[in-house]
Amino acid sequence: MVKKGKSIEEIEEFYRETVAKTQFIEKRKEEYVREAKLADKVYKAYITDGLSRIEKVNGRFFASQSIKTDILIEQNNRIIELLELIVNKGNSTLPVVAFCPECGNKTNDAAEFCAECGSKLN
Repeated sequence: MVKKGKSIEEIEEFYRETVAKTQFIEKRKEEYVREAKLADKVYKAYITDGLSRIEKVNGRFFASQSIKTDILIEQNNRIIELLELIVNKGNSTLPVVAFCPECGNKTNDAAEFCAECGSKLN
């Protein structure tokens, strides 16, 4: 059985397409080189001392979230204390404690300014 090959026209068409693609790439060679150098600079900018900047940003974000969570826990604890005070109809030995509306720091009820951030209280 004889295997039929491609016709001359098909081979010539394939050749023309290949030449066109090669010329397209050659025309943009400088552009590709520039893009590769830029990509290399960007990659190097993100790597600092073996630790990527994204990891540093994520670490800062998680630290910030942790602080916010701590503030929320403190505020929730205060809400629980106040609810217990209401349930016990004022018969509580809990000290009166306030929280700064700006930073959430626990403050003395008599204080005019927050000791942490300096915001005016009430």
